[in-house]
Amino acid sequence: MGKSPSAIAAFIEDIPSEKLRYFPTRQNTIYNTIYKDTNFRLDMQRMTSHTPPKHNLQVQVNNSVAISALRIAKGQSVAGPALVPNDDSWTPEEIRKELLCMIGLFRSML
Repeated sequence: MGKSPSAIAAFIEDIPSEKLRYFPTRQNTIYNTIYKDTNFRLDMQRMTSHTPPKHNLQVQVNNSVAISALRIAKGQSVAGPALVPNDDSWTPEEIRKELLCMIGLFRSML
C-alpha cells in the first residue's frame, strides 16, 4: 500500500476551497472533473436520487497515475462517495473531511 493513502489525503487537502463550493444542481447530468493533478481527480457524478438530492463527489485515480501502487486502480474511485447536501450548507473543510474519511474504504484494494 505504501504511500498511496497519504498521496490521496494530500490531494484532498490540496483541493482549492473555491472548487468545493456552489456545485451545479441539474439532475441527470454528470459534471465530471472539478479538480485534478497528475495522479487523481475529483469528479462529481450525477446528483443522487435522495430527497433532497445530494452531490456525489468521488476522488478517482487518473489513467496516467505516476504512483506505481495505484496503477491497478486506474479510473476507479479511491475516496467517496461524499454525498454533499445541495443547499451549499457544507463548508469546503467539511467536504474535505468527508472525503478523507472515505479513503479507508479503498485501502484493501491498494
